[in-house]
Amino acid sequence: ESLEHPKFIDEGEVEGSDRQIAWVGEIDVTLELSDIEITLGLTYGETDGLGDLLAKKRTGGAASLLLVEHLLLAVEYLREEDYPFSQGGTGDQADIVTFQCGLAF
Repeated sequence: ESLEHPKFIDEGEVEGSDRQIAWVGEIDVTLELSDIEITLGLTYGETDGLGDLLAKKRTGGAASLLLVEHLLLAVEYLREEDYPFSQGGTGDQADIVTFQCGLAF
């Protein structure tokens, strides 16, 4: 069987399969308003042939605020749509929200 388009099953085993594709695009804009740095971003990505490994489609957005020097607050929202059962997925959708407070140097 050809390994020209491998499908990874686990760390030590590789199996040949159809072509697999994954791509993601992201755009970010940073603004400064009243001495607060604001970054806004949008993301979109898709995969093909990876039904048991990654989501079929992922869309989302993020916003971060650099409030004072080194103090960062951020929120991110992602929506994932999985492959249908017939393509090795669950057929489900997931909404993911992440909040972050961090120190940026």
